[in-house]
Amino acid sequence: MFDAEAPQGTEPPAPALGRYRFVSQDFWSGLLVAAFAAAALVEAAGLPAESGEVGPGFFPFWIGILLAVFAVMLLVNALRGRSFLVGQIGVRALFFAMVGMLGFALLLPLAGGAAAMVGLVTLTALGEPGRTLRELLLLNLAIVIPAWLIFVVGLSVQISMF
Repeated sequence: MFDAEAPQGTEPPAPALGRYRFVSQDFWSGLLVAAFAAAALVEAAGLPAESGEVGPGFFPFWIGILLAVFAVMLLVNALRGRSFLVGQIGVRALFFAMVGMLGFALLLPLAGGAAAMVGLVTLTALGEPGRTLRELLLLNLAIVIPAWLIFVVGLSVQISMF
């Protein structure tokens, strides 16, 4: 696990990937985050700008910049060979995540935000085998209550929760 000569509290470096740098987790994550950054920046550029004031393009612009910084950090980490190779893709988790998002989209207008979030959290959590009913209940409470407090109570967003 740890090298006998390594200082306490430090981890050993990741294995050198050599020519496999372009199939590392950080490389592909960096490309995906860079794509989202580019999309945010393009969207922000298309919004009207107001001189000296915060306009509609302010938030997407800075989110795009922040995502671009994260993308560069991930790509540099991958190119330095400090990343791990992409492992086997979790097909079960991917399937349940997609079904959860579809369920959220279908339930939101019909049953409200709380039911849609419960459906999303429950379905995506089922993508990991071994989840108990207690864990699912706690996960749902940890998502629905803060979401209600933030969006409905704090920000007064007009969304039907029930």
